[in-house]
Amino acid sequence: MIPELTLQTAPCGTPVRVVRLEAGHADYQRLCEMGFCENACIKKIADGAALICSVCGVRVAISAKLAQRIFVQKVANN
Repeated sequence: MIPELTLQTAPCGTPVRVVRLEAGHADYQRLCEMGFCENACIKKIADGAALICSVCGVRVAISAKLAQRIFVQKVANN
């Protein structure tokens, strides 16, 4: 089994899959609207006070605090 980690702790450049979101209703809905929904494949591009991620081919910035509520798993290499 592949261990879970938060998007904030995921290494930059590694493709990950969203496992779950632990956010309030409003944050959950907004994250889903931006493409951070369960099973979405994303890649963290840059770290800092804001994280830049590639979601569905679009670069999106979210706060590091919000990234702590997004649980991901590294995508297994086939």
